[in-house]
Amino acid sequence: MGGTSYSPAHEVEENFNVELVANRQLRSHRWTVPLLHAFKHRQTFHMIFPWADGGNMVNMWATIKNVQPEAALDWFWTQCVYLAEAVAATHACRMLHADIKPENVLCFTPKDGGEMATAHSPIPFEVRLADFGISTQVDGLGLMVGNDWFRHTRTQRPPEIDVNMGGVGLPADVWSLGCVYLDFATWLLLGNPRLLSFAERRIDELNDPDGEYPPIEEDTYFKVVDIPPEQSVNRCHEATKAVVKDSVSEVRSRIKWDLALIDSRIYDSLLRIEAWVVAFPGSL
Repeated sequence: MGGTSYSPAHEVEENFNVELVANRQLRSHRWTVPLLHAFKHRQTFHMIFPWADGGNMVNMWATIKNVQPEAALDWFWTQCVYLAEAVAATHACRMLHADIKPENVLCFTPKDGGEMATAHSPIPFEVRLADFGISTQVDGLGLMVGNDWFRHTRTQRPPEIDVNMGGVGLPADVWSLGCVYLDFATWLLLGNPRLLSFAERRIDELNDPDGEYPPIEEDTYFKVVDIPPEQSVNRCHEATKAVVKDSVSEVRSRIKWDLALIDSRIYDSLLRIEAWVVAFPGSL
């Protein structure tokens, strides 16, 4: 039985090289954190990045309190666009980030004003995507090269990690980004205590039992459930599928309409979507 074993030192060097290559490819993109310098001193690898004076998203959510959503809504949409542009730039380099989570979104005070005007916003930071240490290459179809196993974020991981859905590729990052957006909107509209309780509610929703092993408590945004044999493609065997957790659906619905009440453009769009769904069920 063949195989390759890696020492901790080898893994550290591999992570260093992966992040070095990724940052070289994304060097000029504004909404990723630029690598300033990288070097090895004796047996230790070092990378130097700009100082994120606002910490990461989790730090920002914990320290900035009592935000008025109406005053910060334009800022919120702008940050969402910045993150989407950073992910799009990563994918344009045929890279899967694989570790998109609030801890890897860093917050900086804008230096030049630029597109990000903070004068009318209660939050003086702009966000950038960081940490490409476990990014991986994808093929021309956007699927991961060597698609057997790879390291990934745990909480924001997509369903295809747990349920075979035809391979892991760039959509995995899109799912993770959507999880970050949902947490971001929950913090803005409901506050950090509700955001923390949202994570606890997700932990309470467990996968269906897997044989002799009890389900693991995780704060993922989906759960794996059993499909009875008569409902599965192969009617002879029981199968599984991934479904969005009930707590996620509830928060998503609440956030959607709370945003709509603040911004009439969202409200009008949602009404058109709801009317379309009623007129053409199953079309979306």
